[in-house]
Amino acid sequence: MNQPFRDRSRTRSGFRCWSPAVGVFYAVTFILWLVGRSVPGLADDLVLRPGQVTLEGFFTSHLYHKSFPLLALTLLAMSSAVILESRWGTPRFVAFYFSTALGTALVTLLSAFALGEEAPSCGAMGVAMASIVAAGYLYPEHRLARFAPPAKHLAWVIVFLLGTYLVLVLPPGSTGKPDLFLLPQVSGPGFALLFLCIDPWCQRLVEKRRARRREQEKIKVVAIRHRVDDLLEKISSEGYESLTRDEKAFLRQASKHYRVD
Repeated sequence: MNQPFRDRSRTRSGFRCWSPAVGVFYAVTFILWLVGRSVPGLADDLVLRPGQVTLEGFFTSHLYHKSFPLLALTLLAMSSAVILESRWGTPRFVAFYFSTALGTALVTLLSAFALGEEAPSCGAMGVAMASIVAAGYLYPEHRLARFAPPAKHLAWVIVFLLGTYLVLVLPPGSTGKPDLFLLPQVSGPGFALLFLCIDPWCQRLVEKRRARRREQEKIKVVAIRHRVDDLLEKISSEGYESLTRDEKAFLRQASKHYRVD
């Protein structure tokens, strides 16, 4: 599996602080938890219900947590996302986040249909595990803290523990009606690996597009240069007043944006 195009070789430990998308995730997740506890009935609109799927629930279910232990575990595990965003950049991390979040939501709906599960689902544990796996794979020597082991060891330990928790806390077919259906979120690491497989191909397409755009800009600059040279020759031989209105406007516009190397 190829690593993403940007920043493949950097494996230095320590946090980089510029992670606005992760900060927004922390803030929105915590605010939704507070509001969900304060406003009666709002929680029903924020979760993903297999039998009553709404657009709002589909997109907000991975930002809302009903229980504080799951909220705390998710926020702790999402600290690995700081590594990804600081090294990838915010646009690529946002693409990673939505691909894993919406992917686990689809798996939840398919699993609920296959198992006849009616319990709602919410939480970003799938995204958190995906972030841990991606950080551990791409930046194996990175440490979440000075006292923590390298990410390549810590990632699989945390994923195993969280996955085991999700499997045991609400096993399918258990007696009684569970409050939440969290088992499909163990698919998060799979979506992370899928993203890492597709990402280099996407980056090559982006680089080709940028290279094509740079080539077009270069051709445009050469064309402007030639026309300016022709107009300067015309001014030299016939005078400035010989220029048409369009030619004078072109020279004024070119003087603002055109620079001779």
